[in-house]
Amino acid sequence: MNLTELSQRIHAGNVERGFYDHPATFPDRCMLIVSEISEAVEAHRNGRTTEPADVDQAVRMAALEMAPFVGFFRDKVKDTVEDEIADAIIRLLDLSAYMGINIDAHVAAKLSYNATRPRLHGKAY
Repeated sequence: MNLTELSQRIHAGNVERGFYDHPATFPDRCMLIVSEISEAVEAHRNGRTTEPADVDQAVRMAALEMAPFVGFFRDKVKDTVEDEIADAIIRLLDLSAYMGINIDAHVAAKLSYNATRPRLHGKAY
């Protein structure tokens, strides 16, 4: 599955769960993305990260529809740096689908453009 297909799947799920029952503006949706990044920073400040083995276990449990998945996820993955980064990506992909953006094409074009730019793009950082 490519990013555009994933974004459409995410968006369809969000529509189904009621996140589009009330209109939200583009700035509102962007601020929700920013809030997830802020939560990632806060998780980092608090040393809250996920062990790779724990997220792998969560993925296996979810795939097998194991009953303890939700509790395991809450204990080992939820509200960690990695979880909040995933939330930001999910929100970005949702917004992409909502706006009808072929995100694969835009990412590919941007990466091609970035490859032509000088080191640090002429900036200090």
